[in-house]
Amino acid sequence: MIVAQRLAIVTAVLTVVLIGVGAFVRATGSGLGCPDWPLCHGQAVPPGHQEAWIEFSHRFVASIVGLLVIATAAAAWKYYRHVPLITWVATATVPLVGFQGLLGAITVVRELPPEIVATHLVTAMLVLSCVVVVAVGMWMEDERHRGFFERTAGLGRRPGAWALAGLAWLAVTFWVGGYMAESGASTACSGWPLCNGSVVPSADDQEITHMVHRYLAGGFVLIVVPALVMAWRRRESCRGRGRTR
Repeated sequence: MIVAQRLAIVTAVLTVVLIGVGAFVRATGSGLGCPDWPLCHGQAVPPGHQEAWIEFSHRFVASIVGLLVIATAAAAWKYYRHVPLITWVATATVPLVGFQGLLGAITVVRELPPEIVATHLVTAMLVLSCVVVVAVGMWMEDERHRGFFERTAGLGRRPGAWALAGLAWLAVTFWVGGYMAESGASTACSGWPLCNGSVVPSADDQEITHMVHRYLAGGFVLIVVPALVMAWRRRESCRGRGRTR
């Protein structure tokens, strides 16, 4: 079981690295450094220019993450078959990673359409969430940690519900942000927090996209603050239960 836990943690960490490399690809404008897929300029090894290697590094790390996700799912079925949450989330992550790879291919073949780029980003976050759920689930099932969670069971249901709502809100915010960045709407509004001197955008599509992203980002406070308050109020209960055996 220790091996499975470590494998899940490594998978989660490398998934974060993969998302970071993807952001670097976007920031350097290397999304079409390899204009074909799965080869790069028709070769298994990319040519010498920088953009190709940056894009190819993203594909390389993605392939490793895909193999790790499969290995984690196999480990989940071997060691945690008695825990449906772990096994089924780990299993569902495998086709999800395949779908993510398909989105990556479509992104290249169709030359970075904004809606596909945005969906690619959100799917990456979903993969990361699933991998983290599996890693945390395995950690909780460890006999060394199980007692704490049994003592604190039920204390975090309401904050947990708010946290799930926050994840859904963030998914929408990320999608709109990814679409905004790739569609060229990032510079549609000069100044902040106003858009070209106005709270409400004009009829221009890019201004509307830009401001919707700002509204969503600002509105996230309405979810984060209540969740933090509820968690803070329950802190003493968790400490009290943690002291009793």
